[in-house]
Amino acid sequence: MTKSNSGLLRRLFIPAGAALAAVLAGTLETGRVHAQARGFQFLGALVRVITPNGDGKNDVAILCANNPKDSGVSATIYDLRGRRAAGMAHIRDAGGGVAGAHKACRDKYPPSSSPIQIDVLQWDGTINGRAAAGGVYLYRIQAEDSTLTGTVAVAR
Repeated sequence: MTKSNSGLLRRLFIPAGAALAAVLAGTLETGRVHAQARGFQFLGALVRVITPNGDGKNDVAILCANNPKDSGVSATIYDLRGRRAAGMAHIRDAGGGVAGAHKACRDKYPPSSSPIQIDVLQWDGTINGRAAAGGVYLYRIQAEDSTLTGTVAVAR
């Protein structure tokens, strides 16, 4: 590669990288903005950076939501090229928030009003049964008339 080509590539990739970083930073808590004052409310991430290595610590991405109307929820993981990578498990709080991730969501995001019905969305860091490559992934949650987006990182 010639010196002039190297300079050209640098001038192209640095702004592109900065633009991508700005987009990703803007998606971190967009769910909170789009779903306020509705039945379904995105509360936040319990675990957003995962290390799915089977050690029992941060192996699963966990997102918390209040879903008092028991609305249908769809959650999908995408790679940075916008290709569908995986679905997220939607787990209803059948036991009043007494076990596992539901309790952790209630503890981190205590109810500010009633009714509250904690739903948990989880991704185990796999794509088609194989470990996902390290990097940033986008999630998209659809419930009622809300579409929420954000990021999850896989650290290897």
